[in-house]
Amino acid sequence: PIFVLIYAAFGGMKGVSLAVIVQGLVMTIAVLVLFFAAMGRLMPLEAAIRRIGQLDPKLISPWTWKPEYEFSMWVVFGLVTIGLPHGVLPTLTYKNTKAMRSAIVLGTVFVVLWTLMLIWMGNLTRALIPNLKVPDHAIPSLAMMVLPPWLTGVVLAGVAGAIQSTVGAMILVISAAIVRDAYLAFINPKATARQLKSVTQITTVAICAVVFL
Repeated sequence: PIFVLIYAAFGGMKGVSLAVIVQGLVMTIAVLVLFFAAMGRLMPLEAAIRRIGQLDPKLISPWTWKPEYEFSMWVVFGLVTIGLPHGVLPTLTYKNTKAMRSAIVLGTVFVVLWTLMLIWMGNLTRALIPNLKVPDHAIPSLAMMVLPPWLTGVVLAGVAGAIQSTVGAMILVISAAIVRDAYLAFINPKATARQLKSVTQITTVAICAVVFL
């Protein structure tokens, strides 16, 4: 929480963008380490998948969900995501069109990598932990099972980094909305750039404090 506060309040969008890059690299390394460690424990995969099928055939069936539900997920996570404020905000920092295109390609590669590996491992965790009661505990439980304790902490910190960067972007969106739509519109329409910067920092700190409390 303290690091999110520092780079969101005093680093602004550049600070959040830099944090996203660093945390993205850490997360990628963490996911790769966990993936290969889990695969080493789960091999051969055919036996693992058969164990999951015996627990619940729906866990390995592509027809568990209705087509219209699956289509809605494709729309929500594939198209509508760009409309989220914290998703749009970082795109305003692109230097030029070339940088934007490079970001689209790199972003697609990394997101596909994370998604395929994490979702696949989440499903395969059932082969090692048949009595898993909370699906959201799959990845942490898997990490604790296949990795040494110290490496488990590093890996889970890397995965949590993605959450931190999203929180930082959301806090900036809220802060900007308050400063521009409330302070600048009704309280001090003639505020200077220096005043806006100070008010933005104070607002961001206050929002961080409220959220984390």
